Amino acid sequence: MKKRSIISLLVLCALPALLFRDSLFGGRALFLDDLETLSYPLKFFQYEMGLAGKIFKWNPYLFSGTPYLADPQSSLFYPPNWIFFLKPPEEGIPLFLTVHFALAGVLTYFYLGRHQFDTPARMGGAVVYMLSGFAALHSIHPGIIAAYSLIPLGLILCDRAIEECSMWNSCLLGIFLAVHLFIGSPQMTFILLVILMLYSLFNVSKKPSGVTLPRLIIFLFFSVVVAVLLAQVQVLPTVEFLAQTPRSAPFSLDEKTRGSLGLAELIMMLIPDRYGHPLSSTPFRGELFYWEVCIFTGIVPLMLALYGLLTADARQKKERVAFLVIAAVAVFMALGKYNPLYDYLTSLPFIKSFRVPIRFMIMFILSLSYLTATGIQNLPGAFVAEDRSIRLRNLISFPVIIGLFLIISAALICTAGTAITRGLVLHLIFGVLGLLLMWAVSRKKDTALSMQYCIVAVLAASALSFANTWNPTVPREYYAERRSIFSSLGGKAPPLRIHYYPPIELKETLNLPSTCGISNVVGYNVLVLSDYLEYLIYSDYRQMLNDKARTQLTSKGNVFGLKNPDAPLMRFLSVDGSFIFNKTGQDYIPIYRHFINSLPRVFLVPRKRVIRDREKLLSTMSASDFKAREEILFLDEPPQAAAPVSAKTEKATGSEEAEITSFSPDMIVIRCNVNKPCYLFIGEIFYPGWKALVDGVPRKVLKGDYIFRVIQLFPGEREVQCIFSPDSFTIGYLISGITLIACVIIAVFSCRRQ
Repeated sequence: MKKRSIISLLVLCALPALLFRDSLFGGRALFLDDLETLSYPLKFFQYEMGLAGKIFKWNPYLFSGTPYLADPQSSLFYPPNWIFFLKPPEEGIPLFLTVHFALAGVLTYFYLGRHQFDTPARMGGAVVYMLSGFAALHSIHPGIIAAYSLIPLGLILCDRAIEECSMWNSCLLGIFLAVHLFIGSPQMTFILLVILMLYSLFNVSKKPSGVTLPRLIIFLFFSVVVAVLLAQVQVLPTVEFLAQTPRSAPFSLDEKTRGSLGLAELIMMLIPDRYGHPLSSTPFRGELFYWEVCIFTGIVPLMLALYGLLTADARQKKERVAFLVIAAVAVFMALGKYNPLYDYLTSLPFIKSFRVPIRFMIMFILSLSYLTATGIQNLPGAFVAEDRSIRLRNLISFPVIIGLFLIISAALICTAGTAITRGLVLHLIFGVLGLLLMWAVSRKKDTALSMQYCIVAVLAASALSFANTWNPTVPREYYAERRSIFSSLGGKAPPLRIHYYPPIELKETLNLPSTCGISNVVGYNVLVLSDYLEYLIYSDYRQMLNDKARTQLTSKGNVFGLKNPDAPLMRFLSVDGSFIFNKTGQDYIPIYRHFINSLPRVFLVPRKRVIRDREKLLSTMSASDFKAREEILFLDEPPQAAAPVSAKTEKATGSEEAEITSFSPDMIVIRCNVNKPCYLFIGEIFYPGWKALVDGVPRKVLKGDYIFRVIQLFPGEREVQCIFSPDSFTIGYLISGITLIACVIIAVFSCRRQ
């Protein structure tokens, strides 16, 4: 590798480090919205696994208990995510983000290098992709950033396929797609597949290898099959989980088209603070979250991309057409509610629950990156080129670019009125500077290299001027201080279960009890069990979970608090107490209110009753005269377990009792004294995959009292082990393992043949 390339790659890696410098080197921590509310607690749970030396499949802390590995947001099978086994999230998250921002730049650089771009052009394209507004704003979503950063690698592998449709190349692409699935952002993986299909379609005949379109389609299909089989260890548990959440139902058209590309979003591509900024004194006035609808690119990449389009030579023709189509599809899909075909196009399985159409603009950013590199590549000496056609194209291009810049800038200034924002000023400064540099480079040939690097510097400065407005940090002790209000409640086994729903000013702390080993009956996560949501809603409102409530809760990340956390149904969850907040000036003083009417976490029940109507069953449990310790309610007749041969008679041998002797996320051990046939009530959430061993013998875990685990017991039985070991994981491990072995065998034979 040439010295110039090594320096360029080091610069590309240094830019993300510069962006996250305070959290990497300054003893500070990143925070803001989803990063604090969801990512930090999930990664902290993973860090605790690293300390314990175990991987847990079940998270007992969020929503009174929920599958952890089945939640795609855990990303536990994505190798770079393993850093959180070793690093607490305060240190791990900025390192994770920095590495993936650098990956985005480096992979784009290598992709452009495969297409004979010179070093400044590669750097320019890499900077545009790596530091795009989408990437900067979604730094609060590490999973999305990871998925975004790997897209250029998909193009590199697709190029290999176009050059040679071999079985090994197909497996290699399949492995890459499986890794992308492990990140846990299915919408991003779908967008990647659309990019690869369009890219292949418009580039299949550009190589001399003679690869035909039908053969390439078969190749890509085989890659997708390999990816799906290899990812079954994550896919099967996730599909099982999703089927039991509100996300299993499709969104309405209105809900799934929130965050469409309109005029305001187009303006924010150039003036990001035109409608306010969430972290400034002027709040954002958009219909959706700022980080979703602001796709800032800046004026300089757009001018360079337009120049690249107008001056592309015959060698660049195929890629230019491919990326033009990719960009056009991006805009077409991002229009969302303004696109009459959008509902039809997104009604297919697996994508019917995708939201925020403007995310398709990732494809536009990728195209912009390539075309920006094309513009930088074609600039040097264009006005003094020996080829007359090059001079003519250049002569036509500059008036078009200058005219568009002046028209757009005038329109932005006129519509801004007296609201001259920082973004508008930077737009004018960088636009004029970019035009001057483009003119200077096009007038020279032998000495244009340094000017090309100046253009790259302007691209980086423009991107960082925006990215730095969305990179807030706090002292690294921030999270520990916020967790301190739970310190007196943690450390219990089984974990204490509380109701914690803070005021809106403290909403980011909603999941923090989990970092102290405390279970919260509510929380923040777009995935939660539907039966559990219905149980909580009925407890408060005496209403079942209808379609309207399902849509509202899902759109808000299933965030809601309980008006009456010590209601009768909450007794079954063994809720210990609830926090109330008294406001003093600008501060909130949390006060813990202890409840006294909760039921024990485990107890024995002598009888059962079947109530086949769901609402009637909940109503019965809510009645003040319902004796929870005397009968278990089932929706259907439960299967009867066979009494062990050693079962004793019903003659009493002591008081009946049940007690938890050992508790971990994936296993609960309960000591029992059983004198007659009965049912063991366990105040933990039922989910397929929980299995039981009664004195070492398997016993079915039943679903009783609507959402709880119940196990039938017989006289003389002493110990119950409740273990989380879903068959979906076992089958997934097996399929993924066999597929991985097959890929290794193909790799070995491919190497031997070569």
